[in-house]
Amino acid sequence: MFTHWNREVLSDDDKVSFNFSEVRSPWHILTSGSASYQIDRSFKGITSVDSDKLGYSTRYIFNVPIEQTKSVYSTHSYTLNQSEQAELDSTVNKILSDPESHLLAAQQRWQGYLSPFIKDAATLKNNAELLVKVKAIETLIGNWRSKAGALEHDGVSPSTTARWFNGFWAWDSWKHAYALASFHPQLAKDNIRAMFDYQIKANDELRPQDHGMVIDAIFYNKDSARGGDGGNWNERNTKPPLASWAVWQVYQKTNDIKFVEEMFSKLEAYHQWWYRNRDHNKNGLAEYGATRHRLHNDEKNSMTFSVSFNKKISSNIQNFINTVEDCQLIEDSQLQCKGQQAYKEIIAFGQYEKLDIGAQHGAGWESGMDNAARFGFINNQQLENYAQTHYEGDLEKARKDWQVRLFANTKSDGSLLGYSINQESVELNSYLAQEKLLLAKMAKLLKFPIKAKQYQSGYRWLSHKINQCFFDEASGFFYDRVMQVKESKLDVQCQSKLLVQRGRGPEGWSPLATKIADKNKADNVISMMMDKKEFNSFIPFGTASLTNPAFDPDIYWRGRVWLDQFYFAIKALKNYGYDSQASLLTNQLLNNAKGLNSNKAIRENYNPVNGLEQGATNFSWSAAHLLMLLQL
Repeated sequence: MFTHWNREVLSDDDKVSFNFSEVRSPWHILTSGSASYQIDRSFKGITSVDSDKLGYSTRYIFNVPIEQTKSVYSTHSYTLNQSEQAELDSTVNKILSDPESHLLAAQQRWQGYLSPFIKDAATLKNNAELLVKVKAIETLIGNWRSKAGALEHDGVSPSTTARWFNGFWAWDSWKHAYALASFHPQLAKDNIRAMFDYQIKANDELRPQDHGMVIDAIFYNKDSARGGDGGNWNERNTKPPLASWAVWQVYQKTNDIKFVEEMFSKLEAYHQWWYRNRDHNKNGLAEYGATRHRLHNDEKNSMTFSVSFNKKISSNIQNFINTVEDCQLIEDSQLQCKGQQAYKEIIAFGQYEKLDIGAQHGAGWESGMDNAARFGFINNQQLENYAQTHYEGDLEKARKDWQVRLFANTKSDGSLLGYSINQESVELNSYLAQEKLLLAKMAKLLKFPIKAKQYQSGYRWLSHKINQCFFDEASGFFYDRVMQVKESKLDVQCQSKLLVQRGRGPEGWSPLATKIADKNKADNVISMMMDKKEFNSFIPFGTASLTNPAFDPDIYWRGRVWLDQFYFAIKALKNYGYDSQASLLTNQLLNNAKGLNSNKAIRENYNPVNGLEQGATNFSWSAAHLLMLLQL
């Protein structure tokens, strides 16, 4: 594919280098022109290079007396550019001049990582738990990446063995930090700092309207809007508000009040951003959404989207296409559209095959549950099945249950802030309630009594509203609710529709995981969680219940078991006294998730029906939550 990509192998007596020319292809290879993989040795050899095959062979001659041994050492290093190469040479020389002391230091470092967990090995139920703990620590440390390029602090990537994941994401980082606090608090702090290095400031040249937001993903290379040429750098959304949760855990493990002091105002700014930019009707109940972004709107800030029709377009569809304004036919059956009016007309007309809205994807990503059913994602066959079950096959009536609206959030002068999806999220508001409580604790610690009182009061109000507004008595579960456009905080009556028809997902136990659900409501939810026809599958707690109309064990967030949501489920059970059930279901995960209690890699997610491994290998937040699970 890259015929112009030059690679060369160079050698001398004690070194072999693989040097790479410059390639700037964001989704494949990004090299600087001075990147190099280098093998240094403590002994000399005779090396021959095969330039055509980009290989080498080395012959060594040793004289080892009978019944004696000789140790030889080598280092393997990859540098991204010339400046790193200069630093590497002195480091390698230091290591190879005294390799035994460096090996001993490495052993002691790993013993330090493991000591909080292995010292209680005698109390573990079986060796499988110990194996999982060790493997989880190895995964997190193996995905540790030093600051470089645009990454200003060290951090843990989701997976360095998966193609797209060699950077830092927001809520991944909060989860990694929470687990790291138990055995590497400095790395935990730096992982948090790495994301807050790019917290948007009021004078930001690109998006000052988002001041306080922590962007979704950062990488070695920024994106084009920031003057770089990277691919995965993402400012289209943020991630769920778990930063305070991670900071407080670091404090719990370290008593480092200076770190809380360092982070407090940043956490406040992030918390306030949600209510300024993601509470469309200003009623105190927030929604997930998307930022003002080139992939969400045009240069005049009109929302953009595309709509596809069946290739056999009927006459009434053709008439509609001819009359709808602000849409351009780009293919025989596809329109590219802009603006709220065109959006309303398309939604009202229906009869389309696919509606693709950039801001809807942003809203799904902002939740962290990218294509979850509750955000209107369902495939065509599932929608047809749903129509047969509920509307005697009427596809247009069925489609309306899965349509989403996106509303523009604006400043008082009418300028665009971003977008909110038209549903208030039980999960987001549960996290925000938890954050208010944690900010109250931090304020008290830092001797800000008035702020502590305000956050505590906000926590009580929001907790009450979550119980009042998001619970469905008939089905005994928590759901998102349709946003009332004109509702204000003073008159929140919670009369709008709960999105029961989109099925149940892990958002339903978020009020339990954050311990704000009323006891009777929690008991009802747990009954549903324990039901083998709902969530208690071969591996429990998939991201959609077995009865969810959009359930598919092979779809990312519509059935697969993600270990963060599994952890929150177990936390929910324990918060309400269901300890024995929590222990039983944790063992079910450890025993049924393929490869988990063997020497195979920890995976991104698992199939709820048969336990098969799915997604990326060596996945950090799975590792983080396994450590958390085994410390509950």
